[in-house]
Amino acid sequence: MKKFKFFLALIGFVMIFSFTNCHLQQPQNYELDDDDPNEYPQMVTIIKKETTVEGFFTSDVFPASRKKQGEGKPDLIKKSHVTLSPYKMSKYLVTQDLFKEVMGWNICYFSGKNDRGGTPNSEEQKKRPEEQMNWYHAIAFCNRLSIKRGLKPCYSVKIDGNEVEWTKLQYKNIPYLVYDQDEQGNYMKDDYGNWVTHVEGKKTEWDACTLVEGANGYRLPTEAEWEFAARGGNQNDTVNWKKNYAGDNKVDTVAWHKGNSNDATHQVGLKAPNSLGLYDMSGNVEEWCFDWYSNIGIDDTKNPKGPEKQQLTFGRVIRGGCFRDDQYLVTRLNIGKRSELAPETQLYTLGFRVVRNR
Repeated sequence: MKKFKFFLALIGFVMIFSFTNCHLQQPQNYELDDDDPNEYPQMVTIIKKETTVEGFFTSDVFPASRKKQGEGKPDLIKKSHVTLSPYKMSKYLVTQDLFKEVMGWNICYFSGKNDRGGTPNSEEQKKRPEEQMNWYHAIAFCNRLSIKRGLKPCYSVKIDGNEVEWTKLQYKNIPYLVYDQDEQGNYMKDDYGNWVTHVEGKKTEWDACTLVEGANGYRLPTEAEWEFAARGGNQNDTVNWKKNYAGDNKVDTVAWHKGNSNDATHQVGLKAPNSLGLYDMSGNVEEWCFDWYSNIGIDDTKNPKGPEKQQLTFGRVIRGGCFRDDQYLVTRLNIGKRSELAPETQLYTLGFRVVRNR
């Protein structure tokens, strides 16, 4: 009789434990393993099925790049319901070797020649992030990579009514920034100390870039996709979701920043990844997103892509922070920090990664 009672008690314990364990362990709708180890760039599945996220955007009244000292404070946006469709994201930032393979040229400042001290010890030069490309270069890369991999390109840009011939593009065919010089060949500054520049190329037409319906190729992440992935892709995992940086609350663990970078980019993937296995989502180089910047007021939106046209003088969204950001201040290294730059901007602190619909 005692054995029978013990047996019943044991079954009861197992049932309670199993129910409790099932209740606590929320099913995850993403997979940590690479979706296809043979795909290059390596991609990680972020969402396997349509997912609704609540209230994960943080914002400034105006982006940091346009604030005057002491003006404005970071502000949590009202609760937002954002629904995202299944997608994959590249495990690493686009590297110099991949960019050159696809585009046929490379415009990096940190090329190993202009570098401060050359390529960091024991790091592969070709595996450092591509930088100093503008937003137009990034979308051109996405379409060229898609064509190279036999996929349908995601972007359409028309000039004089005709689609851009993506496979024939050269650097000079894509809008790029030029620093103006005076008659003596000196670079010019305005009355405020800013460099005087202009854009060569069909900027207006490229700014009107549209997404191609049903395309399965590579593209830039939307701001919502970028932040969802940076936070770990699982809102039920409150520990990872609320971390300050992509993968940890300790910035040195996951990011190259002003305090540890020696003022240079570094080979991708050397810092710890976030919980999805994505590297360098905080630090190293900032990342272009697809969206035009706006003061977010998203609510019950599916796959938000930002405004269709430029708002005021705001540029395209950049996220993630870079190797020059100060770890001791509330900077763009923080997951929730938003900023923007004109799409023609070319800086050695700017890079990107790609996504694909799943």
